Parts: sequence; C-alpha cells; structure tokens
Amino acid sequence: MNTSTRIARTVAFAIALVCLSVASVAQTSGVNLTLSWNAVTTDSDGNPLPSGSSVTYNIYGGMQRQALALLGNVSTLSNVRTNVNVGTLCYAVSAVVVTPTSTTGVEGAQTGTICTTVDAPPPPKPAVPAAPTGLTIQQSKP
Repeated sequence: MNTSTRIARTVAFAIALVCLSVASVAQTSGVNLTLSWNAVTTDSDGNPLPSGSSVTYNIYGGMQRQALALLGNVSTLSNVRTNVNVGTLCYAVSAVVVTPTSTTGVEGAQTGTICTTVDAPPPPKPAVPAAPTGLTIQQSKP
C-alpha cells in the first residue's frame, strides 16, 4: 500500500470515528421526571413484612422496555430524574427488603414498566431588535 492510500484510509477512519462519536451523544431535554410509587408493606404472598424490616427501592431505567439497567437505590417513595435525555424513556421499580433475621436484602419483582416520550426543547428564539424610535422628516429648500 502506498503512502497516499495509507493517509487517505487514516483520514477516512478518523472522520468515521468523529461522526460515530457525534451521533452517539444523547440530547438532553431540560425536563425532569418524577417517579413515585406506593410503599411495600407485605411480602409476595400478601403477608405483612416482619416488624423491624427495612425497605429500599431499586430504580431501573432505559430507552427500551426490555433493556432496563439499575439506576440506583433509594429509601424514599419517589425519585426525580433530572434533565433527562430526549426520546422514549422507560422505568420500573422493585422493593428490596432487609428483615431483622437477614443480613442481606431480598429483591422482589419489578413493577410493570412504564414509558414516556420526552421531546427535544424548542430552539432558542432569535433576538429581534426593537423598532427604531424618533423618526422625523425635515423639509428644506435648495
């Protein structure tokens, strides 16, 4: 392979990498989403949780229903996802219970997955100048 062919291939590869990295950057929306759910007070059989149990909640999210990833664990009954990406976003939550007799948490089933579509923010308005003021006409004779 001659030098000019090698340079051309290297440049083409570099351009492809730049295009790929630009295409993979997600656009944020400026939108916050608040997820909320009801407290878990029973086990999967409907029996009350043992006295002294602690419950936290795993939050799962992603761009597709089938591909949710663990986003975090909270001890509250809501969570705010700030400045989320544009597109269809899906979420699910599961409870993690630690009983007085266990040393590790046991995770229950996830809620049904819910999705919402977040639109791109509108483009900024261009600055439009105000109309000039103080326009006058003066007549004069030559």
